[in-house]
Parts: sequence; C-alpha cells; structure tokens
Amino acid sequence: MELLVAPCKGCEDRKIIGNKSCHSWCEKYKEWCINNKKFTEEQNQRKRIDKDSYSIRDSINIRKGYRK
Repeated sequence: MELLVAPCKGCEDRKIIGNKSCHSWCEKYKEWCINNKKFTEEQNQRKRIDKDSYSIRDSINIRKGYRK
C-alpha cells in the first residue's frame, strides 16, 4: 500500500496570510487533496470487496458443511 504524503512538510512557500493558510491558494496542496481523495476511495472500495468476498466464501463453506 502506497501512502500519499502531503507536500506541506518542508515547503518553503508555507505561510499564513490574514486568516487564511497557504492551503487556500497552494496548487500543490489542492492537487494532493484530489489525489488523496481518489486514493482513499480506491482503498475503501478494495476493503469492501475483500469483506464481501470473505462473507460470500464463508457462506458457501457453511452451506457445503466445511464450516459450522
């Protein structure tokens, strides 16, 4: 599993202007947020599929008498 690391750590352009942090205007951060959201959705989908496939296999084994 690949982890996506935010581009903020060690960023030279990191600053707070007024009430807003650099997240409101930083293109690198905005792009990272989009990619991170996609990555998280893919991981959640994989987990749901794994959970469903386990439940289906478990049900089949119970019906066949392999598991009680």
